[in-house]
Amino acid sequence: MKKTLLITLDYLPQLGGIAQYWYGLKTFLPNDSFFILAPKEIQDSIEQNVIRKYFYNNFIWPRWLLLLFHILRLVKKENFEQFIAGQILPIGTILFLLKKFRFIKTYLVSLHGFDIYSLKSRKKILARYILKNADKIIVNSEFTKQVVLKFNISSQKILKISPCPQINIHSKNIQESDRNEKIILSVSRLVERKGIDTVLRSLSYVWKVDQTIKYIIVGDGPDKDRLQSIVKNEISAKWQNNVIFTGGISFADLNNYYQKAGIFILLPREIQGDIEGFGMVYLEAGLFKLPVIATNSGGVADAVKADITGILLPPNPDYNIVARAIISLIKDKQMRDAYGLGNFKYAQSFQWQKQAEILMNNL
Repeated sequence: MKKTLLITLDYLPQLGGIAQYWYGLKTFLPNDSFFILAPKEIQDSIEQNVIRKYFYNNFIWPRWLLLLFHILRLVKKENFEQFIAGQILPIGTILFLLKKFRFIKTYLVSLHGFDIYSLKSRKKILARYILKNADKIIVNSEFTKQVVLKFNISSQKILKISPCPQINIHSKNIQESDRNEKIILSVSRLVERKGIDTVLRSLSYVWKVDQTIKYIIVGDGPDKDRLQSIVKNEISAKWQNNVIFTGGISFADLNNYYQKAGIFILLPREIQGDIEGFGMVYLEAGLFKLPVIATNSGGVADAVKADITGILLPPNPDYNIVARAIISLIKDKQMRDAYGLGNFKYAQSFQWQKQAEILMNNL
């Protein structure tokens, strides 16, 4: 493997999918040839093979010129042979310019769906140049690959490296007695496109059939107040206590919620170009043998297999359609068990070591 430098805006201890994605891959990449350049303002501690620098200077334009200078110094000092842009903008722009002026020979771009799908006008034109000149393009899902192909990029340049679930449950025994089929679980950052509001409004139909069903929402975010307002103003008072907002919780507590739930549900949708890039939480649920209910939006179809790991609904489904899916799973234990086992087997096929080997063989 050639000596490689990944430059990314997102890396641990930051939360989020991209930070976890590269941490998972780095764990299985050789220490003598894979390095990361990440923002210094995030963390000042010393980490193996992680270089911390300030990326931006607000007193110069463009702000990322400081990052360009850092990369140039590293090119001369460390003799990196190839570079990976963790974000197409602005890091892809920098690597494109450095290759154009022959400071570097090889660069790759990593894409996660939302970062390329939502680009418009001048940014979209710039992205086309960056992708055309990249030696390889790393994508996280089939959806992201299809978006890249629309830029008239050869499929031979595209390398699919899937995210993998982070939760470690190897020492955990999943007991059927701990499971409650009448607990429905969502784990998500609370933003509008995640579709929590659709679940809440659909449950008004479900509670007419079974008033004992609980809905637990794990996570926090800017949409929390609106969601709580829906519970207060649109759901009958006799059912409001059936909805529980946990806020942000520890990984240990998250494991417990996965352990106790009977069904996992998340219904993402596209809002103004903001779209689900993959859907890691469905695989996390799979590690706990949970059947899932999802919408076929963005890259979700890579994480959920219809009629194998759960129920895959069309984008923006009607509330009664969602309610019927929930009720059908609650009433049919054989279906729940089959989807739960299918999801468990499917989630186990996503291993960071395997994905790292694919990446390493192409670097």
